[in-house]
Amino acid sequence: MKDALPYLSIVSSFLAAGLGIRAATIPIRTA
Repeated sequence: MKDALPYLSIVSSFLAAGLGIRAATIPIRTA
């Protein structure tokens, strides 16, 4: 389990970045 913690943090950070990019591109795409 100790080895999975860095992996989970990296995956969560990637998910957060993807959601932020998607949230930023949706208004641009609709406008």
